[in-house]
Amino acid sequence: MRLESEVNELYVQANTTSILLAPRLISVLRRETESAKDQTELTFLKLNLRMLEIQAEPYILKDDNNGLQEGIRRWKLDWADVDQRRRARRKKTQVG
Repeated sequence: MRLESEVNELYVQANTTSILLAPRLISVLRRETESAKDQTELTFLKLNLRMLEIQAEPYILKDDNNGLQEGIRRWKLDWADVDQRRRARRKKTQVG
């Protein structure tokens, strides 16, 4: 009977702990989901930029002073900055 009582007590404690941790877990999962969505959008934009860069390559090479090349360069720098901040946030908020 004593063992059964201890098992029941442990079961109640485990359930209580799970209930108390659930909001935190939900919050972490929401952040992870948002981070994944952001990364997906950034990757989509990066791939589209690369496609434009390839299509515009003949025109960029003909005219070194064109704004398209500068715009692409700035976008790549901005993307790298956003990606670096996202990775830092993700590393900072990782559970474990």
